[in-house]
Amino acid sequence: TGVSLFAPSTGASLVTLRGTDGISSGAGVMPLTYLQDFEGPIARTTSDVAMMLNATTGTDPDDPATVAADADNKRPDDWKTSLDKNALKGKKIGYVEASFTGSPSYGQDDGTGAAVKARFADLVAAGATMVEMTGAQPSTVAAPSTGGRSRTEEGWQAYWDRHPEGPFSTAAGILSSPKNLPYNRRTVAAAPRLTKEDIAGIIDARTQSKARYKQWMDDNGVDAVVYPGFRSDVYDNDGAQTLSSDRNSNYPTSSFGLPTLVLPVGANAHGDPISIQIVGAAFDDAKVLGFGYALEQQIGNGRLTPKTAPALEYDATATPQEIEIPKPEDPVTVPPTPDKPTENATPPATVTVGSYNVLPAP
Repeated sequence: TGVSLFAPSTGASLVTLRGTDGISSGAGVMPLTYLQDFEGPIARTTSDVAMMLNATTGTDPDDPATVAADADNKRPDDWKTSLDKNALKGKKIGYVEASFTGSPSYGQDDGTGAAVKARFADLVAAGATMVEMTGAQPSTVAAPSTGGRSRTEEGWQAYWDRHPEGPFSTAAGILSSPKNLPYNRRTVAAAPRLTKEDIAGIIDARTQSKARYKQWMDDNGVDAVVYPGFRSDVYDNDGAQTLSSDRNSNYPTSSFGLPTLVLPVGANAHGDPISIQIVGAAFDDAKVLGFGYALEQQIGNGRLTPKTAPALEYDATATPQEIEIPKPEDPVTVPPTPDKPTENATPPATVTVGSYNVLPAP
């Protein structure tokens, strides 16, 4: 969902569509942020994504976002009909210069943004006109206070409402379970669920945010806006121990809930995969997919086969491992992890992997 769609797609040179809020159901998802996280397909081509959207989009009474969006009437009968190689002809595509030229968060510009911007030539060759956006990208509309009621707890509880047979029934139970990874294990207080008024307020705020972004697009006379997938090489996202891939190109996808297609467009000067994000106005999902298809046809094949994920050998004799289903367990009190290492504490040993020093797993 969200970054977990576009980051692995960029890193593995794949295609994904983060659709408009409510275009497909999140009823089977346990989100970090209810009514914001969005699940979607990751595939090799826009054509594959279109086929998957035919099976995964529409109105679901178990998801209030799809009901509010009237998703059945906002999606095409067949997503494949949007795949038009001429979709970019005569279109104006906006871009924010700073998203492509600003230095990554760690201050070392490795040319990734410039490599993505160089593919503007392919957009132009496919018939588009590039327009540098003027005026600041709008901010989101803040949702009304929920009075301490938790969006995370609501999303998880909505999942458990449909799966009461599961071994857990609260966020506290999962997060404090000894089955959890040690560095994720913690105690949390039980949080009350959202009210119907809370949910309506969140959806309304996000609807207003989408209108702000659409107005910005209209003021600049553009049909879509493009951003880079990453602004750096594809590094391990391990915080202070290594460089971290810079994903902060000011893209509006999750905070606004707008349709965003991520398309691989080759490699940067270091051979790392790069992608371009094509963002449209709310419920322009099919249009955005069509723009991506047209660019895909113009480039030919922007996909790389990542060395980090080689083809797996098929073993006809292999049998699936049996999965252990956790049993319900009482929450465990876990002492808080200090923000800084204790004075005189012995630092963990590191091992060298390639050019990186990596801490051992807990």
